[in-house]
Order: sequence, then C-alpha cells, then structure tokens
Amino acid sequence: MNLDILRRAGWAALAFLLALVAACGGGGGGGDGGGSGTPPSPAVAPSITAQPQNLSVPATQAARFAVAAEGTAPLSYQWRKNGTDIPGASASDYTIAATAPSDSGGSYTVLVSNAVGSVASSAAVLTVTAAPSVPVITSNPASATVTAGQTASFSVLASGAPTLRYQWTKNGAPIGGATAAGYTTPATVPADNGARYAVVVTNDLASATSADASLTVLATVPSTGRHVEAWSSADATATGSYGFGIVDPQAPGLPVEIDRLPVVATSSLSMIHRLRGGSYDAATGTVSGVGTRHVVYLKEGRAYKVKLDKTGSTPVPELLTADTAIVKDSLQLLTQSLSGDDALFSYTINSFQARYIRLSAPAGAVGMPAATYPGDVLGAFLIQALHDPASGAITGYLWNGFGSLADPGSRLFRTDANFANPVSIAKYATADFYMKLGMGGITPAAHRKGLFLIGDGVLRRYDFATGTLRDLYPGVTKKLFGANFDDDAMYLPVQTTTGPKLIAAHDDNTSAAVALPPGAPLDTAGLIIRQTRDYLVFLTNSAGTAVSVRKSDGVQTVLPNASGLIFNWLPPGPITLFDGYSAGNRVYYLRTDATVGNVTGSVAADGSDRKETSGLMTQINALPNTVQAHRLFTSELGGLPVQRVLIAAGATRKWLDIASGDVGATVGTLAARTPDIGCSETPYQNCLIGQNGTVGNKLNVEVTPGNKVWRVDSWFLSDQANSLLRLTTNIP
Repeated sequence: MNLDILRRAGWAALAFLLALVAACGGGGGGGDGGGSGTPPSPAVAPSITAQPQNLSVPATQAARFAVAAEGTAPLSYQWRKNGTDIPGASASDYTIAATAPSDSGGSYTVLVSNAVGSVASSAAVLTVTAAPSVPVITSNPASATVTAGQTASFSVLASGAPTLRYQWTKNGAPIGGATAAGYTTPATVPADNGARYAVVVTNDLASATSADASLTVLATVPSTGRHVEAWSSADATATGSYGFGIVDPQAPGLPVEIDRLPVVATSSLSMIHRLRGGSYDAATGTVSGVGTRHVVYLKEGRAYKVKLDKTGSTPVPELLTADTAIVKDSLQLLTQSLSGDDALFSYTINSFQARYIRLSAPAGAVGMPAATYPGDVLGAFLIQALHDPASGAITGYLWNGFGSLADPGSRLFRTDANFANPVSIAKYATADFYMKLGMGGITPAAHRKGLFLIGDGVLRRYDFATGTLRDLYPGVTKKLFGANFDDDAMYLPVQTTTGPKLIAAHDDNTSAAVALPPGAPLDTAGLIIRQTRDYLVFLTNSAGTAVSVRKSDGVQTVLPNASGLIFNWLPPGPITLFDGYSAGNRVYYLRTDATVGNVTGSVAADGSDRKETSGLMTQINALPNTVQAHRLFTSELGGLPVQRVLIAAGATRKWLDIASGDVGATVGTLAARTPDIGCSETPYQNCLIGQNGTVGNKLNVEVTPGNKVWRVDSWFLSDQANSLLRLTTNIP
C-alpha cells in the first residue's frame, strides 16, 4: 500500500516538473505548437579605433606609442619596429624608456588579434631630436680676399639644440637680414678693405660668437687704355745696350722697340723715371684708373719723355728739354701731380749749372734756373712742392733764399708752378727747414698740410692752405737727426736752450706743440731709428744703446741687448726708404750667432717678449698687407704701416709678421727665369721685388736663350698671405 502511494506521488512530481519545463519554454524538441529559444552571439574580429601617433622627442627622453581597439575578447597585441616584432611589446601601448639618436626614423606598428582574426595599425614614425645643448662653433668663418666690385662669402658650422639662430656682424654691428649660416656681402668697395665679419649663433639656452674673419678688398687693376713699357738688354747678361719697348696688354706679344740706349759713360739705365697716376677723388683720397702715364729717361746727355696710351699709333720719344750735356745720374724726379700728367725734374749741366723742367712744358723747352726773390742775389734752393688738395695738381713751390751780402739771412718765399710771382713769407737771421719736396709719388697719405721750420730760435709751422705762419715752441737752437711722422703728428728731435727734447707737433693749424715728458733720452748723437704704432725708438749714443719712447706720454724703456751680440738695430724693411711705420709695437735687430749665422730678432717696445729667427730681413721687400694698384713704388708707400717683411735664409723666403714677430710658412725660393714673358703662379717664381726701388712691378725674362732679356713693367699686387706677386696683366 505504501508502495502504491509512493508510486502515485512520483508520477505527480514528474508531471509537475514537465509542466514547469514547458512553462519555461524548455523542451527537447520543437513541435509546431511548442516555444523556440535565441541562439548565442558570434565572436567579433578586432578593429582599431585610435591609431598610434607620430612622436618627436629629445634624445634620452621616453617615447610612448598607444593604440585603442575593440573586438571579441580577449585581444592580444604585438608591437613591431620597421616590420619586425619587438620582443615583450604585447600591451596596448609601447614605451621606449630612453630614446637614442639611432631610434630616429623608426616606423612603429601594432598587430591586434583575437580568436577570430587580426588587424595591423597604421605606422607611427619616431623622430629623435638632439638633446638640449648650448651652441658650439665647430668651424669659424674664414678670411676672404676679393677685388673691388666682387662679393665675398663667409660661412660658419655650429652644433647645439634646439634650433640654432644666426646673426652676422660687420665691425661689431649687426647686418640686416644676415640670419643664415652663410653670408654673402654686396659688391665690395675699397672702403670695405680690412672689415671684420663675425656671426653670433644663438638658441634658447645660450649664444656663441665666432672668431673674426677679415676681408681684404684689392683695388681694381687697370687693364685697358695704357701700353706697358718694357726694357731689354742686348744679351742675357744685360750688357751693350738697352732697348725701350711697349706692349699692348690687349694684344700681347713681344715688345715693340721705340728707342735704344747705349751703355756708355754718358748714359745710365738708372735714369729712368715712371710717372704713374690716375683720377684723384679728394673725398676718399683714392686714385682710380691708375697706370704709368709717362716715362722719362736720360740718353747720351739728353732727357726724353714718352707718353704711354693707346689713343694713337706707337708712341714716339720727345725731348724733355733742349739742354744738352746733362750730367750722368743727375736727372731727378722731384714731384708730380696725381694725374701723372705733370711733374718737376731737376738736372745738372756741365757739373754745376742746376736746371728745372716741367713735364708739361712744350717739347724741347729750355730748363729753368732756381727761382729768386727780388733783391736776393745769393741764390735759393727748393724746399717744398705745393699741390691743390682737390685735384692733386702742382700749384707752386716754397723756397729758401739767402738774401744778399748787404742783407744776409734766410728768406722763406713762395712762387707759382712756373717759378714766377715770388711772395715773401718771412725772413730770419738763421733758419732750418724740415723739407719734403714731393708727395711721395702719387700717395695722398704722404701729403703734408704745412711746413715745419726753425726760425730765429722758434719752432714754427707754415700752413699751405691759409698761408699763415704760427709759432709752436720757443728756445729751439737747432734740429737733430731723425725726424719722423705718423698719421697724427710730426716727431722732431731738437736742441733747445735747456737741452735736447723730442717735440710732438700736429700737422694742423690749431694744435699746440709739446715736449714729450719727461723728455726724450736724447744727446747730440740722438737718432730716431724706428717708429712703431705707439713708440719712437732712439739710438742714444755711439755704443748703439736703443731706448723706446712712448708717444703718448714720453715713458722711456731701455731695450735689452741679446747677450751683447746685437750689431744693428733695424728699421723694419724700407722704413728709411719711404718714411713708413710698422704695425704693432715691436723693435727689430740683427745679430750674428756662431752656430746659425745671421739672426733677425725683435722685442716689444716695452722690452718684453723677445723672438728670434735665423736669416736676414730682405729690407726692400717689406710691405703693407695690401699694396693698392696706385702704390707700387717705394716712394708711393709713405705713411703706410709696414705689416710684413721677407726673411731670407739662403734661397728660402718666408714672411715675417711685423706686429707679432712670428715667422710664417715658406713662400718660395729663388728660381731661374723661364723663357717666356709672364709671371708664374708659383710663389716667388719669376718675380722680383724691390728692383731699383720698386715693389713688385718688374720681371726679367730671357726671350731667347743667351739673347735678349726683356724687363717688363706692369701692375703687380702683393696681397696674398702666402704668395708674393702675381702679374695681373699677363703677357704670354
């Protein structure tokens, strides 16, 4: 019975469960009238919703790339660099902890995957910039040399980060618009010569300034409108006779001979004078279109002139003067105009009769005797030539007349350019004059504005422009040797009633003359042997003791001897030849050494910093750093600071820098002449400096072996730091 009850209860429970399942939509099958269920959602492949982005970071800093993606989980990530998997880079972002320059340019992608599929991101590029650093100049701008009218280019190399900025300067002043790593000047002009260029390199951290680069601007050398003169000997040893010829630089070839000078007792090749000139600009003090305008020479006792141009046929020599029997070696060029078309020559007839002739006088004119002042019968001598400051033309002369037996004394008087119309300026019982007849060729810097003289015990100055005579310093009894000048003043050693003194007198019409305190160390043998930028150097006794005197205040320094071996204190190069002065403040000497022979040495004018080198100064070869086209003769270099000189040790030639005393690289050696007319590009090859008083404008060439030797005059420039001369008008 109980079993039956349990059986009925079991069926009831089963029925209840089946009803419950049916009510919930379950069931194992689907009949037409039964309920149906929703199938599960399918898995979704990954897709990228935010791509990795390009990055730019400074070196050593972190770089983080990230991606955003969706799809059926789980998603997996694999970062790649340049297409190659990066080990361990399996997150949704990837970080490079410390970037390096080698990372720059890398292309980074990420592959996102799940059970259904995968997708690759677009590439993100990493740029690694330099680490922040201050500017450092790794290559300074180099100095440049150009010819006037050309441009000059300068450049700098620098490192630093962030971005560098540039500002070029000229002589310390910023140049507008010059803000790149390189700078090119406008067309240069002569006034740009010596300009200093530098660049300031800046970034957000700091700035750096380059070293200066100097600009050398060469004067334009004339190449048209003039013939070039050439002189020849009859054979390779320059004996027998000399030919005078011309060459057309635009149609070069062998010279055309227009005259011949026999080498006899009544002739001398040294009596050849070249008058160079051009158009003078008084505002700038420059001469343009420079060339040799005339050649004057002595032949068998007669003087001839030749005008060199190309306006007509071959030039023909004309008589400079009708006078004959001119004494050998007496023909002298006293002064000339800046145009080169007028000059004054002196010469002697029959050994005692002095004559003067102007170049502009008619051909064959008779020479003039010295001027005289009415009533003065004892004669006169020429003191000073006067020139028009605007044109450089000769306007007159100053003379010292000697009065008469009844009325002796020294008269200062003035005449016009033809020795006429004398005007008395002053007369003294005794007088002494600081004379300078010419202008130093055609160099405007050598012009004087006044004449210094000692008249009746007073130092005085006569002003050319105003015609006024002004007293400067009393109690002067006589002048001593060694007067010199620079751009600022005349320095006059004089004997006074209180002893020898050094007087500084400015060449103007207002400044006072002063004795340099505490008085220059002079005795009656005192002699200025050297002038530097800031000092005068004296020999003070017969033993050769040298003492420097500072121009500004007269402070004196006895210069030390080199173990007593000094036998000659040297002016630097041609100081004694053209009244120049040296760059810097060094004093040079020559001594002998038992081991190396000749030694050239120098000390600073304050007695310090001795330097020596073996060899001899080639004195006539001293040069400024740049020789302008209108300054090629030593007589034309007055007032220019000497900046370098050649040291000769055997056949080797080296430049010596006057300001520092340092010797540069070898610039060449003496070499045999080659059988062509021209100048080799090799330094010091086929070129001569200092022949017969010139600075680099002659060339001896053997035209045919053992036969005629032509010496060609043309235009050279001595402006290259490590070469000597280049013939700018080459004649093949």
